[in-house]
Amino acid sequence: MFDGVGGTEMTVQDIFADRSVFTGGASRAYADQILYWTGTTYHVLYLNQSANVSRNGFWCNGGTPPAGGDWGSNNAKCTHVVQPGDAFWVKRYDTTGAITVKMVGQVVVGQDGSKSVSISEGMTLVGMPFTAPFIPNPDKVDASKSKIDWEALGCVGGSSRAYADQLTFWNGSNYHVLYLNKSANATRNGYWCNGGTPPSGDGLSWGGNNAPSTVVYVPGGAFWYKRLSGSSAFSLSFTQPYEL
Repeated sequence: MFDGVGGTEMTVQDIFADRSVFTGGASRAYADQILYWTGTTYHVLYLNQSANVSRNGFWCNGGTPPAGGDWGSNNAKCTHVVQPGDAFWVKRYDTTGAITVKMVGQVVVGQDGSKSVSISEGMTLVGMPFTAPFIPNPDKVDASKSKIDWEALGCVGGSSRAYADQLTFWNGSNYHVLYLNKSANATRNGYWCNGGTPPSGDGLSWGGNNAPSTVVYVPGGAFWYKRLSGSSAFSLSFTQPYEL
């Protein structure tokens, strides 16, 4: 959710202020991992801890990197350049307790006030490309905000979650789904609605079952965008939600 300070490029090595809070190991089997979804599988990075100074303390490729990218070599220090809106899983090896991590960078300023994320059929892991929370239905949270026309942006709506694009949020134990409603019901039409009983106890306000969600999803949080089967790929545009 950040740009590099001073407009410089950020690689995966620059995301966290202190990599030493993670657990390192000589191989991916014994270390914390970063997992990137490529559209068909995961590419794994692991925090190397070894006597090899070119790898020690760095996120290294834990397998053959995806073709045509900037990942670097197998088992070597990863050189992948990250962009705001990129998303990944952090898989902890040491499960003795949670850790707090600090992410670095500067506030994102989008070109012409917007940034786009490529969405393919199936599942795409997405992060908010601006330094702000993700609010699917801003006018339901703040009456002074305008409703977003998600269909005009290329999203597919339907009368239920089975017939619409979905946003899928992991809450630590299971997924909660929002779907883009398209119906004659003016209170729901064009809104991301809860596709089941919303989570409780996570500190977020999701709204009612099958009603437009009022969630303000945490900055730095990511979610799956599930494109309706048979729908073409598209580029989803996010408008910069602040002025600098």
